[in-house]
Amino acid sequence: MTINEIITLIKDIVLGLCALGTVSVAVYGVKNWARELKGKADFEVSRQLIRAVYKFRDEIEYSRSPMTLPSEFPANYDPMNRAAKYKAESWSYVFSNRWKPVVEAVQELEVQGLEAEALWGAEIKQLVQELRKNARLLRVGMQAVVDNEMQDNENFKCNSDLGKTMKNRVWKSMFEENDEITVAINSTVEKLENYVRPHLKRN
Repeated sequence: MTINEIITLIKDIVLGLCALGTVSVAVYGVKNWARELKGKADFEVSRQLIRAVYKFRDEIEYSRSPMTLPSEFPANYDPMNRAAKYKAESWSYVFSNRWKPVVEAVQELEVQGLEAEALWGAEIKQLVQELRKNARLLRVGMQAVVDNEMQDNENFKCNSDLGKTMKNRVWKSMFEENDEITVAINSTVEKLENYVRPHLKRN
């Protein structure tokens, strides 16, 4: 083998090694880029989800205020009118307005929950559903109170335990440890916080 052939061979080997090094660097760069993209997606979905969770929690709490202001009733509301239908329609008006922000919060929670499920799977879906069911409990309670008013309080007279349960769902108790919805929401919010916290810690 001549010197020129040896030099050519060495040059080819060096060029091959350089090309291999370039490919390795490119692959490493792509992997880092993909990891960074996933990290950003995790962070953004986590942030949006936990914000939706807090909004849901707060809107449920506002809607369950034990104090009903006069301004919440229809215009020209007459508290002296004791007709069953009138009382039922008045409370239906109050609850409808209290319920609207809850519906918006539920919709936002569902949207963010779907994005989280796409990234992390069924466990996060289950937690979101666990939280969302409290809105259904509240809605059932509101409807039960309206139905009871329509029947001139006969429903709850016949079943005082039912009346107590439904009223406790509609109006938040001063003692949180005895409040079914508050306890359930706080427990699920804590689980969700623990789940998303690692995704919020971006390197």
